[in-house]
Amino acid sequence: MLRSAILCLTSPEKHFAEVIRYSVLGLGTYEDMLTRVIVSRAEVDMEQIKEEYRARYGSAVSLDVAGDTSFGYRDMLLALLGEQE
Repeated sequence: MLRSAILCLTSPEKHFAEVIRYSVLGLGTYEDMLTRVIVSRAEVDMEQIKEEYRARYGSAVSLDVAGDTSFGYRDMLLALLGEQE
């Protein structure tokens, strides 16, 4: 927990890229975690988070989110993410 707090303070884009990856990785989606990150960071630093996510995981955030969510929920998250990379 201390590691997460320090990472969030020193490099928030790395921390939030990890949180998004963890929430869409594997079977199912941690919807609360994914929604909280995307909604809270959409107007702040989502572009930096998307760049960090692509650099670390070799995939676009929007593609991973679209592949793991469905219907109106997916559309809302993709609208907040902005243009597809």
